[in-house]
Order: sequence, then structure tokens, then C-alpha cells
Amino acid sequence: GSVATVGFKRGLAGELGAAVYSDYRGRDVVGGFAAIPQMRWVLLIEQDAGEALSWLSRLAWRAAITALLVAIGVVFLSFLAARRMAAPLQRLAAVANRVAEGVHDARVEPVAEPEVDAVGKALNHMLDQLAAARERLVHTAALAVMGEMSSAVVHEMRNPLSSIKLNVRALLLKLGGDVRHSELARIAEEQVERLERMLTDLL
Repeated sequence: GSVATVGFKRGLAGELGAAVYSDYRGRDVVGGFAAIPQMRWVLLIEQDAGEALSWLSRLAWRAAITALLVAIGVVFLSFLAARRMAAPLQRLAAVANRVAEGVHDARVEPVAEPEVDAVGKALNHMLDQLAAARERLVHTAALAVMGEMSSAVVHEMRNPLSSIKLNVRALLLKLGGDVRHSELARIAEEQVERLERMLTDLL
């Protein structure tokens, strides 16, 4: 696109990390970015934020795209590098293939060549940041589901509690001077009110 994204700008500024921002089309994305100053490059991978939670169910397809992007980068680097860089670049490709196969903890081992080592470190850091971002999104979604379930449970419990409370108050009026049973009814009413407070605190 003609508009540089936040991830691209931050990578261009020399930052390493991941963030949620809008891409050049205005979509919310989770982006991983890393600067490679030795080669004046910015390594950038973006994923639609709405699809981040569906990552696990579509792992093979997403990992294949990631592997393809990394493989393209590796091929491009191989044209710029000397023949001596062939073996280290093959290590990068091997890690990309392992990620494509679902091994999310696969990382590039340090290599002697500074340029390739910089790419490996940037890739490792980006994969770490993307994994952390996915975990945060999954955790947030789980909390949202728990909140919805809690709200539904509280609502369903409040209706019978209200009915019990009304019935206990009616019994109190009916009992009149019966001290013993009136005291039992007041205890029941207090416990109902306690449950109502607990449900309110839960919300």
C-alpha cells in the first residue's frame, strides 16, 4: 500500500516487537516488526486481529503463509549473500518449515555470519512477540466468555431469590407474634439478602 503502517514505521525506527494497529486498508491487525539495521531492512508480519483467535483452528494454513513469507525472505537474502551463507540460510528455512508444521517453539540457533544471525534474532523475537500476542488475545476472549456466563447465571439466580425473599417477608407478616419462627424467617431473609449482595459483587 501507499500508506506506511505503524508496524512498518516502528520497525523503520529500529524497534523490535509486536502491536495491535490499523493496516494501510484500515483493518485492525496484530503486527510483528523488527529492524535489520545491517541490511537496512524491516521484517514485518501482520495478522488480522479478528482472525487471531481462530489461529489455532487454522494453524496449518496460517503457518504455511508464514513459512512462505520467511522462505521468500530467505531466498531474497540468498541472492544478496555469498555462497558461504547458504548453510545458515538453510537453517532459517528449516525453522520456518518447523513453524509451518506446527512447532511454535522452533527458533533459529545463533550463527557465525552477522547478517544471517541478525535475521535469525529478529525472526526469533518476532515469533516470541506474536506468540505472546496470541496468548493475550485468547486470555481476553476467555475472560469475555466467563463474564457473559457469569452475567447469565446471576440473572437466572436473582429471579428465584427475589421470589424467596417475597415469600419470607409474607411469612414474617403472617407469623406476627410467633417469636421463634419469626426469628427463623428473619435469618432466612438475611441469608437471601447476603446471596443477592454476593451476586451483585460477582457482576
